[in-house]
Amino acid sequence: MAHISRNEAEAQSLEAGVIYCEGNFSFESDKSFHFTRSIPKLIDDLRSDKDLEFVIECDLKEFRANKAIMCARSPVFKAMFASKMKESIENRVRIPDFKAEIVEKMIEFCETDKKYSVQLLIDTMSFENACERLLVGLKYSDKEFCARLYAFIRPNLQHIAATPGFDSMDKEIVIDILKTF
Repeated sequence: MAHISRNEAEAQSLEAGVIYCEGNFSFESDKSFHFTRSIPKLIDDLRSDKDLEFVIECDLKEFRANKAIMCARSPVFKAMFASKMKESIENRVRIPDFKAEIVEKMIEFCETDKKYSVQLLIDTMSFENACERLLVGLKYSDKEFCARLYAFIRPNLQHIAATPGFDSMDKEIVIDILKTF
């Protein structure tokens, strides 16, 4: 993408509605309206906008999340809120198949982009929670996270296959796990 400085834009006689990007966002209109916002401030503004808030229910807990941020980070949320699905109308999403701890970390990751959240899930992985975490990775199309989970699950399959999480996995996922054997 080519960068056009303010002077170049003016020299080219660009009209109202030009946005300049150099770490801050600026907008000028034919009415001489001007503002500058940093990206962190923009994110804070989005987070504080109650009209963009929705509730995620999981494990008898409720978490507040921001539609704009969650839709930008997740194709699942984007599809859900772009349609006339029940979740979009009610501003409430029920996630019954994951523990609250996992959902909370997923929201935190989406809203803050803190990579340590994923690392925390890897670091605290056990035979008992590996399958549940794999389902989270698959649901949100996180290929790197899934690869790390497969790398843990496959050599430990004898122990993991004895867990309730393994019993609840779809046949296609189990087949995918077994492909390297």
